Amino acid sequence: MKTFFGEIRLFLSSRWRIVLFLVLPPLITVYYGLVFHDGIIEHTRLVIVDRDQTSLSRSLVGQFRDNKGFHVVAYADNVDTAFSLVNQEKADMVLAVPPHFGSDIKAGKSPELLIAANAANMAISSNGMKRAGEIILTFNGGIALKKLEGLGFTSREAEKIIQPLGFHYRQVGNPSGTFYDFLVWGLIGAIGHFPIMLFSATAFNRKKEMVTMRTFVARFCVYTLFGVGQLLMSIFIGVVFFPMTFSGGIIPIVLLVSLFTMAVTALGMLLSLIIPDRAIVVQAATIVALPALILSGYTWPMSGFPGFVRVLGYLEPLTYFANPLRRLALTGLVDDVYRFNCVILLLIFLLFFGAAFLVLGKGKVVHRWNKKSFSH
Repeated sequence: MKTFFGEIRLFLSSRWRIVLFLVLPPLITVYYGLVFHDGIIEHTRLVIVDRDQTSLSRSLVGQFRDNKGFHVVAYADNVDTAFSLVNQEKADMVLAVPPHFGSDIKAGKSPELLIAANAANMAISSNGMKRAGEIILTFNGGIALKKLEGLGFTSREAEKIIQPLGFHYRQVGNPSGTFYDFLVWGLIGAIGHFPIMLFSATAFNRKKEMVTMRTFVARFCVYTLFGVGQLLMSIFIGVVFFPMTFSGGIIPIVLLVSLFTMAVTALGMLLSLIIPDRAIVVQAATIVALPALILSGYTWPMSGFPGFVRVLGYLEPLTYFANPLRRLALTGLVDDVYRFNCVILLLIFLLFFGAAFLVLGKGKVVHRWNKKSFSH
């Protein structure tokens, strides 16, 4: 116990360690909370080219203009002018209504609209195209409804003909359907993952330090304690001060955070024992930590990875934390999937912790042994 409290004092003796380990991750959570606060992309900048100028074309244009997902920034005379505005990054999308649009619809023809989006930003373009598709579907339904009513069908009969199949749309896993809940939960894991890995990887790189079993266990407990604390603080800030959805229980989320922190700390401290040079071990920890969010399958599904990359993803502790954390927070489910990820994190911890004990040996001065080994 004396060693444990001594390690706590040693940890808190460095201002930079306090700032980078305990203060910075919650502050970054606040930053991401502000950036993604709205959750849904609104006001996509739209250029309209209406070459028909009839009541039907103006009705369609009006539906785009009144939709909160779009912000009309210009009306152009031709498509080339509209595209130049997109190329100059003054607009994100183009809606072009062809000549004779109204007369073709009345004649039973099918005129083609041009909808173009700047795909340089996939979030803006995909969201804008989705909203545009919904508007056009509604507009087409309205045109078909008027035609059927003109043929003598009642409104109810016409609606059944236009939409013979009803459906109910329900989002599972992310009830709010926002980028906020999709991104921020994983970013909390990635942000917290980095300092835990970095500082635990430099835990034993001081010259002439006697690394005993007692010192190792005490330092492991201290780094785990502070790692759990900074992750829970980030989660607390996101839930209390921002509109992050949280449906899970306190005990399941604390257990998941604890197992993840233990696994990452054990990995970092193993690196600290086997790599004596501080500069090299910092580089190694950075290489391990930086691609973690992508390797975890959080932003891109692991099913789309090549085989060898998928193997790396399965070895990454964040894989069994980022997605399960979001799932637990948004659904509150403590089921076989949750338990499976907890078991995997426990096994990863035992693997790295056991390997560190094997390297440590029976009270050896590990760094002197390592330096001698590296010199040959």
